[in-house]
Amino acid sequence: MNSDNLDRYRSGWVSVSARILAALLIAIVALVAGGSMAAAKKNDPPKPPPGPPVEFSPLAGATPPPELDAYAWIIADAQSGEILAAKGSRHRLPQASTTKALTALTVIPHLDPNSTYVGRKQDANADGSQVGIQPGASYTVMDLLHGLMLPSGNDAASALANANGGWDKTIAEMNAEAAKLGANDTVVHNPSGLDSPGHVSTALDEVTIFRAGLELPLFRQLVGTRTAKFPGEMPPPGKKRESFEIANQDRLLMKGYPGIIGGKTGYTTNAGRTFVGAADRNGHTLLISILRTEQHLDEAGAKLLDWGFTNLGRVNPLGNLPQPGQRADETARVASSGQGTTSVNPAGSDTASPSDPQILAASVTSQTPSTSDLPWLMYALVGFLTVLIVASVIRARVLIKRGK
Repeated sequence: MNSDNLDRYRSGWVSVSARILAALLIAIVALVAGGSMAAAKKNDPPKPPPGPPVEFSPLAGATPPPELDAYAWIIADAQSGEILAAKGSRHRLPQASTTKALTALTVIPHLDPNSTYVGRKQDANADGSQVGIQPGASYTVMDLLHGLMLPSGNDAASALANANGGWDKTIAEMNAEAAKLGANDTVVHNPSGLDSPGHVSTALDEVTIFRAGLELPLFRQLVGTRTAKFPGEMPPPGKKRESFEIANQDRLLMKGYPGIIGGKTGYTTNAGRTFVGAADRNGHTLLISILRTEQHLDEAGAKLLDWGFTNLGRVNPLGNLPQPGQRADETARVASSGQGTTSVNPAGSDTASPSDPQILAASVTSQTPSTSDLPWLMYALVGFLTVLIVASVIRARVLIKRGK
């Protein structure tokens, strides 16, 4: 092989090597970028923080409460007021549309269900979920209550507040009602549950409010209503007004969970998914509240209620729900003494006392994507490099032999 040919082959080999290295560089960048994007997508939206430990006081035959991906929850006996188990039940969190349970409890005693209300622009312009109130159209208070509690219409919440004398009056009455019940960590700034700084409640307060609501026959009827007819737009003169069907967002109710009485769901970006509700079996009514979760509420609620009905009589109560006129801390001793109480504290969880008055930040902090699920990419890359190097060496030897 003469020197010119050898130089030519060497030049060819350098060119091939450069192309191989460029391809390898592109492959590495693509793998890293793709892995980062996959990891980020997997963690978007971020899960709620693990929150405080689960607390319960088992007797013989008791089983641990279910593991729920929620920051706070509580389960209590409605008749006795005994708290069976809890997790972060005194932490103040955004409650989203479970606020509407307090709205209904507040306005029902003051409004005639058959009275008429005319929709306003303020109602129709409500942010978030709507049932479809039109300015100038007439509705009964019962229509508005259905729109409030079934599809969780923020426009219905606005309309009921206006029918009750205005937003300011209704919000003041809602806060007073919560305080009267001993739900002292509940503060509302609007009748719907839309995110607002300081608009918060606790799991303990939520079940306290819902328990009081169940004492009102109309409230109990509303939370147990699966579907209803809601009036549509006002028709032209001489034409019949059409209506459309609205459905309850409580999937425990809609799916027929055994013994379900009903509940109220909620969701906002800051609050996550929220729920408060009740079920009855064998003469026992259990109340539950779940705050800040990304789990499906019917799944989480069913697990918690199943556990509660199975473990009735097998746990020492952690305390009692407050009675009207009492402060919550006078009756609920959750995490106050620790005597006979088992705390299930997952690794890395926040161990702040449930009685900590701090209002937790509404936004959920994002989690750093883990690369623990990407080692196979590294192995694949090493194998790919090995194959390319071997192939390059073989090709180089072939080229040299041909040039001889």
